[in-house]
Amino acid sequence: MRFDPWKRVDREGMMLVVAGAGALDLSPDGQQPDDSWGRDTGRLSALTVVLPLRPGGLLWLGLWLRLLRHLPQRTPLPREGLSRRWAVGQLDRLRFVAAIRWSLLPPLSPEGRRWLGLRATADARWQLLFESNFDGDWDDYLDVFGAVMAVPIRSIVGVGRGFPGLGDITLFKDYTKSHDHEPEHYACAYGDMTSGDVYQAMVAREGSRARYRAFRNGYGRHRPRWTTLFMPIREGRTAAAVRAARALAPEGADEVDWVTETAAQWDAIVDPTPLLLRTGTVHFARAVVVERPSGSWLLLTFTHDDSTDELLAGLVAADAAVGPQPRDDGPNASPIRRLVECCRGVPAPSQPTWDDTALVAHLRSAVPPRSTHFMAYCGYSGMTVAEIQSLRGVGPPGWPARETET
Repeated sequence: MRFDPWKRVDREGMMLVVAGAGALDLSPDGQQPDDSWGRDTGRLSALTVVLPLRPGGLLWLGLWLRLLRHLPQRTPLPREGLSRRWAVGQLDRLRFVAAIRWSLLPPLSPEGRRWLGLRATADARWQLLFESNFDGDWDDYLDVFGAVMAVPIRSIVGVGRGFPGLGDITLFKDYTKSHDHEPEHYACAYGDMTSGDVYQAMVAREGSRARYRAFRNGYGRHRPRWTTLFMPIREGRTAAAVRAARALAPEGADEVDWVTETAAQWDAIVDPTPLLLRTGTVHFARAVVVERPSGSWLLLTFTHDDSTDELLAGLVAADAAVGPQPRDDGPNASPIRRLVECCRGVPAPSQPTWDDTALVAHLRSAVPPRSTHFMAYCGYSGMTVAEIQSLRGVGPPGWPARETET
């Protein structure tokens, strides 16, 4: 039996099919509106889950995530075969998922270093970070994700403290939502396109070669790259960090109707590109303020084409190009500097401010330990941001079609 990278997709690209779990319920225009501040870009939505691990979960999960990255992505073995059940290619059945990652975060409280996680509180344990970028409503997403990925979820999320299992999907959804952190800012370099739009345009332009490229590149296990920055926020500065994170969006962007946007709405924005995307190499970026009993943390994550050092240097350069912005709660500062100064480790007011090199070094030091322990997936790996953006408008009239198979 020969692997066919197209067997889960309608050959003409006119259907979005979720194999084995029915069709994803999408509205006629391909999106489910969400009233939250930073959870969606108009087409794509974000899920950011931070779970404390059970005792012993760090060792198991660190080894398991590394193993998953090296299993064959999909093989012609029987359905119950190990490689087929656990591989990253299993995620390729979910055509509405753009990119996801499981990774590890260090304890949020120093107590974890004393008790080694055996008698520690939830904040003193190592944490599992799950990031997802997907089409549609997150309620439908969790329904389908839990049905198709049941076995992998049990092996990964099962080491989370209080995991209720998947026997009752409502309990699982409530558990996930209770640990979800809504981004203060979420951006995508092609936020006007759903994953279905990208898939359909790939079919129209390259046929099966496009999907074979994703298969050959391991479905995003190694590229695009992912970078996480995790910084403790100074006491009393949580509200300022929230404001600074929201200020990363282009001025006036929150007033745009992303579904029926007009040229006039965009003309009112000086530069419609979110700051975190201005390097031209970032697919997805989010800024999340994680509020916990032991204190608040700033979480910045990026899915990008270049190296981490190149990414950070580009972000700082873009921030310097924006320059100091007026503010009500302190001296003028550029957007990223304003956000970082809410965190610990920044220079005191009596000390000289950082130059760009020092700021890059500080951001680089915020990459958490064990950041190499992760498992990632991208439905169109091997494609750069520019290549995906070039797919806009590809296909016959009427595309992208947003029908679902019943």
